[in-house]
Amino acid sequence: MVAVADQVVEASPYSLWKRYSSEIAISYCKFQNYCAGVEIACVILLRQIQPLRPALGLAAIRRISKEFRPPQFFKRLTADGAELHEFMASNSSHPLEQ
Repeated sequence: MVAVADQVVEASPYSLWKRYSSEIAISYCKFQNYCAGVEIACVILLRQIQPLRPALGLAAIRRISKEFRPPQFFKRLTADGAELHEFMASNSSHPLEQ
């Protein structure tokens, strides 16, 4: 699939589900689990969504570009992980508005 990222919307998980549940491709239960413990979540609104034809599998892409690494869209941060500590340190002067 190819699409254009049109807008990023930040709000409470409840507000996002209320507004976008008919367009989110997961169940309410999975959405709740994904957003567990956060006060603010984000959705990325897409436009000009088109299927990629012919579909390219990961193996085909890697034959063309040996160094290709698919983008990572999700990373769960753990309390004792270095990523979370780095994120918190770099954002300590800009806390999220509540």
